[in-house]
Amino acid sequence: MRVACRALLVLTALGLRGAASDNDALLDQVRAGHRAARQSVHTLSATYVVRETLPSNNVMASGKYWRSGDTVRIQDGNVGTSTEDCLLQKGQCRRVGQVWQEDGKRQYFAVRQTEAQFFHWGDIGREMLIDLSDPDGRRCTYDRMLERLVATAKLKRERLRGHECVRIDATDVTKGGHVKLITIWHDPDHNYLIRKLEVANQSSPDKDTAEIEDFAEPATGVFIPSKCRVDSYRGGKLSRSREAVLSDIAVNQPIPASVFTLPEIPPGTVLQDTVNGVMGPVGSDWKPQGAMKAMEQITLPPRSESAGVGGMQQTAREPWSTGQVVLIASVSVLAVCVVLLLIRGVRARRSAG
Repeated sequence: MRVACRALLVLTALGLRGAASDNDALLDQVRAGHRAARQSVHTLSATYVVRETLPSNNVMASGKYWRSGDTVRIQDGNVGTSTEDCLLQKGQCRRVGQVWQEDGKRQYFAVRQTEAQFFHWGDIGREMLIDLSDPDGRRCTYDRMLERLVATAKLKRERLRGHECVRIDATDVTKGGHVKLITIWHDPDHNYLIRKLEVANQSSPDKDTAEIEDFAEPATGVFIPSKCRVDSYRGGKLSRSREAVLSDIAVNQPIPASVFTLPEIPPGTVLQDTVNGVMGPVGSDWKPQGAMKAMEQITLPPRSESAGVGGMQQTAREPWSTGQVVLIASVSVLAVCVVLLLIRGVRARRSAG
């Protein structure tokens, strides 16, 4: 009997070791496939539209997107009315907003952020689940996200809407101690890109899901997600939806270096430097003109406990935008009133469109 028990224990241990080995091997396969899919795209350009479909039906952002290596340029809006240009480079994002007045003159605002912060709905890498966000809403690469999940990740093969996928179930924890249940479906037939992502709060029925509804193949064997739907459930009910759609997609085609240049800002433009926590007028070289003032400490509304991955971090309110930060800061900095008027003009024109 004792020999039989020992044999059973040995077989059980071997079985568990074999299952763990299979799990690790499949995880390595997914990680390598996803990384290869991203690395195969050296340059990417596309036209994007991000639209809220529930509870309203309005365009949240639309414009052009370019990426070369790790450098990203976004131009949102329409030249001649209002635009917002973003340049993500060397770990920082700079943003320039312009509004054309009836007399042809333009008003400007400028912002400096880190690459981890939410900076624009036109961030296609994030909207199309190529880049993700950690449970606290910070933008990160998929590899970095997987480092957080690997300790709890369990993998299996599963069909999703007729597609054979690899499913990853894992848990993660926010700084505030909230446990997130994360499920990711990778599609091997589309170079292991993510087809669906679900983030749920362990202690409530709230969850967010993002699903790629269409892929484009702009070059043979190279796939780009071209339509993604994000649904937010609160109290078990669908409360918000949005979709991002890409068109005019081109990969690995030359992009002129001039594309990755922001519009020049005139001297005296008010800069909100969230990297250094200061604000004030700067020159066209983005260097301070005189003393910069400390930005007010702003208490952000609590994020949804079920949020955090793949750009799904908004609550019932939008993420704090440049306009909201300016609105609060203008109480103590008179010069920011100009910026506030500019941003209100941008919103009014987009709403009218």
